[in-house]
Amino acid sequence: CYISSSKNITASSTYNGTGNLVIQSGGSLYTSAGENTAAIIDMDGYITIESGGTINGNANISATNLTIALGGGINANSKGYNGGDSDGEDGDGPGKGFGDVDLDSGGGAAYGGDGGDGYDPGTTGIGGSAYGSLTKPVSLGSGGGAGDYYGANRYGGDGGGSVFINVTGTLVHNGVISTNGQNGYDGSTESGGGGSGGTIIIKGMNITLSSTVDVSGGSGGAMAHSYGGAGGGGGGGRIKIFYESLNDSGASYDVSGGPNGGSSYEAPSATDGASGTTYNTSQDYTPTFNLTTPGPSVTIFEEEVAPLKLNVTTDK
Repeated sequence: CYISSSKNITASSTYNGTGNLVIQSGGSLYTSAGENTAAIIDMDGYITIESGGTINGNANISATNLTIALGGGINANSKGYNGGDSDGEDGDGPGKGFGDVDLDSGGGAAYGGDGGDGYDPGTTGIGGSAYGSLTKPVSLGSGGGAGDYYGANRYGGDGGGSVFINVTGTLVHNGVISTNGQNGYDGSTESGGGGSGGTIIIKGMNITLSSTVDVSGGSGGAMAHSYGGAGGGGGGGRIKIFYESLNDSGASYDVSGGPNGGSSYEAPSATDGASGTTYNTSQDYTPTFNLTTPGPSVTIFEEEVAPLKLNVTTDK
């Protein structure tokens, strides 16, 4: 199966086949953002993502072998919980950043690390608190809080999504795998908080990582004038890697929290989001390990959710 154009595979459907899947330059499989949007991509053969090809969205990907070429990638950036999108509204999600309607800026969202506070936080505009598991991360990133809409929109950034990869043979990664949080919106005075990074889980027998694995939080929004203040940075997300053999000498793991939006008119200034977590574990390979659709009510380590099947017949 060759993919050379964009195809929407949202809503927890299964894109499966007995052969191989090649995503060519200009080809993309994508999903919508938020809960219950993850697609299951399950191939008996290999998956190759060539330079210029992407899987863009919340996804559970299974194959015998997976190769991501330089210039290719899998990303669920900004595919998590929504940021606040009305005047001073809190973000969504368990680590939401809090909004502020008192001429101040929104707090950053949390996941693996705490979210940063927005400019001049009191009982509003504060960053979210970290949640989820170091060893069994399954969540979407949360949304940042919105700033006071004094003359313009100051949305909070959306959280990063979730990517689960299960390879029974060999995984070679030379591209980018990312679930970044979105930056908070800039404002003329008050600004939005950054969204938190999401989840990346990689499981394989033989794994070679020579490039980026990124769950960083979004930056807080900046202010444009000499009065007002910046938004808080989003916390970093969570990475978990299971392997029997791992070569990651060229890998870059980024779990950093997003920076705050910069200088503020007066103290207290906005703060950065805290770093998230990385947990790599060597264990005997267990083919019975099951990855299922991500979501707040589903644990991929203990439950199996029967997905809606979407059988795809294509040229091999």
